[in-house]
Amino acid sequence: MKKYGFSREERIAKKEDYLKVIKEGKAIQADGWTIYILRKEGGRSRFGISISKKSGKPVHRNRVKRIFREIFRLNKHILPLSDIVVIYKGEAKGIDFEETKNKFLEAIKNV
Repeated sequence: MKKYGFSREERIAKKEDYLKVIKEGKAIQADGWTIYILRKEGGRSRFGISISKKSGKPVHRNRVKRIFREIFRLNKHILPLSDIVVIYKGEAKGIDFEETKNKFLEAIKNV
């Protein structure tokens, strides 16, 4: 069960780390969100998400964050070893897990 956890070491928490991934990483556009991927040589993959307040109410923004974290948590074993940052600017209300998962994995596969 350990491989499906989302430990503190797998989170991007510092502003400097977010900025490094955004500046040096490859950007992929999707429906109202952008994925930045910065490949790594060793260690663990890490994930971070940023969502605009313009996207909706806090309850909807938090749901978006939970959905993306869950997608990362369940699929990190098939993702490339990298730091991943998602910048979400779309409408947060009514986001669908399966549709978002499929778009995310398709975008990552093309890296």
